[in-house]
Amino acid sequence: MPTMDPVAGIGAFVAILGTVFLLRFAVAYARSEDLSVSWDRTTQWVTAIAMAVGGAVMMGLVQFGDLVGMAIEFIVSHPYFVSNFAVGGLGAGAISGVFTLTVSQYVGIALAIIGLVFIVVEVDEYV
Repeated sequence: MPTMDPVAGIGAFVAILGTVFLLRFAVAYARSEDLSVSWDRTTQWVTAIAMAVGGAVMMGLVQFGDLVGMAIEFIVSHPYFVSNFAVGGLGAGAISGVFTLTVSQYVGIALAIIGLVFIVVEVDEYV
């Protein structure tokens, strides 16, 4: 199984960024032939690129957080989440031996939970 070497990855990333920076500096120096002007142009360019990448990453993280939040809110606030969670917990407890249930008891209790949640949802719509 291949392993990841984070130090090598970070080193390669820094080497690539350094190469891009040096190439940009060489282009700016070839255009102006003044060291301070080419340095200013290069640092402004690098700063602009870094801000754009940082903004894109932050926007992506915010959007990802919104998507995850909406998914969790939809799942947890849905009324049948409660019944599914309760029936699943009932089955898990019976299988693991926390309490003993026969199949008919399990089905009866599960249907009672589902019916109770259904009644609560339907009554809530009309009240």
